[in-house]
Amino acid sequence: MKEIAQAILSTKLMDPARWFEDAHYAALQCHVFRGGIWDADFRDKISRIREKPIRALSADEINTYLTFIFCTDRTQEGCVEAHIANGVLPALMKRTLELEESK
Repeated sequence: MKEIAQAILSTKLMDPARWFEDAHYAALQCHVFRGGIWDADFRDKISRIREKPIRALSADEINTYLTFIFCTDRTQEGCVEAHIANGVLPALMKRTLELEESK
């Protein structure tokens, strides 16, 4: 996950609506669905997590948030790009790196 987060933060994605064409975002999507961070209970947790500042989230809460973003995009197209455009997804990647560095 560390490598994916670093790559996303170094990417200059000009159009969030084209995130799926960027290999780094595609890797993140695969990591969410196949990388063992999927949170099957994200619906029960997400409202509580979204109330917290991102800088206060734990690694598990970040996983829940990422699950929410990518799963919601499957039924509400544009969820991923909205979270890129409003800075939430990059902030989650930054927080991921902070947690990795504190280990």
